[in-house]
Amino acid sequence: MGRGTGIALAKDAGEPLYKQLFDQIVERVMGGAFPAGFRLPPTRVLAAELRTNRNTVVRAYADLEAAGFVTSTVGRGTFVAIGSGAKTTATTPQPGGLPWASILSSYARHESLRRAERFGRPSGARDAINLTRMQPSADLLPDRLIRRCCDHVLRTLGAKVLGYGPVEGLASLRELIVQDLARQGVPAHPDEVIVTTGSQQGLDLVARALIGPGDMFLVDAATYAGAISAFSLAGARLVSVASDPEGPDMAVLERLTRAGAKGFYLMPNCNNPTGVEISAARRKSLVAWSQRSGVPLIEDDYGSDLCFD
Repeated sequence: MGRGTGIALAKDAGEPLYKQLFDQIVERVMGGAFPAGFRLPPTRVLAAELRTNRNTVVRAYADLEAAGFVTSTVGRGTFVAIGSGAKTTATTPQPGGLPWASILSSYARHESLRRAERFGRPSGARDAINLTRMQPSADLLPDRLIRRCCDHVLRTLGAKVLGYGPVEGLASLRELIVQDLARQGVPAHPDEVIVTTGSQQGLDLVARALIGPGDMFLVDAATYAGAISAFSLAGARLVSVASDPEGPDMAVLERLTRAGAKGFYLMPNCNNPTGVEISAARRKSLVAWSQRSGVPLIEDDYGSDLCFD
């Protein structure tokens, strides 16, 4: 029996020891004996108290974290998660149901997603303006013009527009995007353009293509929360890069080159959330560093046309 927890494991019970430990900790969390923020004993300490293998405790803690009952931070320990003391547990599914809390991926409970949900909640005030998302006021949106465009497309193309389009996007749209890129001095060919449903899908595609679990990925010290979520859910180990008035600190990047980063996500124009821009000289240095180190630069140019002199 654990002296500090009151937990006892029965080796002859016919149930895996890690499952017994999981169930007993959940029982204490649900009963309030282990309140939110309560620090569980380190795995090595609890294993010694229970006279069991440390892997048993590690497995139980991992399942508890996957089920949302605890959170673990390297160097700090394992703590009972806030809001985990619900009335139902993940250990015994209701008849005809599934134990969703215990089978959901741990990525679904990533802190960046919880933070986005918390910040994205609408205010109760009628005249409040939500600054956590870039959404213009309704009176600034050209709804009549968009309606005319939709009517024109339906009249000319009919039901064909309601089916699936090319995976890479309509050829005519990709050609227009290439023209816009040329206006900004970016040479491209329509075959090099992929149209996505938005920047978030684009970031997800980048994450799937480049990132494996545990891979280092570089980001600005202050950057877009949606990118943090996409890269974190892909399993990236995010490392922030400090900046000076010109842009990302090149000395920091040179030190990180040897660490094997898989990419560097940045917004040279109109950084979200700071609004700063990277100088022309620093951009050249970044490109040279990328080519020398083999670390791709992932440029998010969502708002270059929104910058003002």
